[in-house]
Amino acid sequence: MKEVIAQLIHTCRGYGYETAGMIICFFDDAQQAQRCALLIRSRSGRPTEVYGSQLSVFL
Repeated sequence: MKEVIAQLIHTCRGYGYETAGMIICFFDDAQQAQRCALLIRSRSGRPTEVYGSQLSVFL
């Protein structure tokens, strides 16, 4: 599942790292983060939270 999420992050032109049971992602703008959050929720079912251009994915 982590590989699928990582691939989606890269597809949305973001980067991230895993820490404490979550993946923290960074994007150039908030729209990219929102778009990626929607993709991750729809394909993996994992909960996400977006804070501006930062995205958190709970594992």
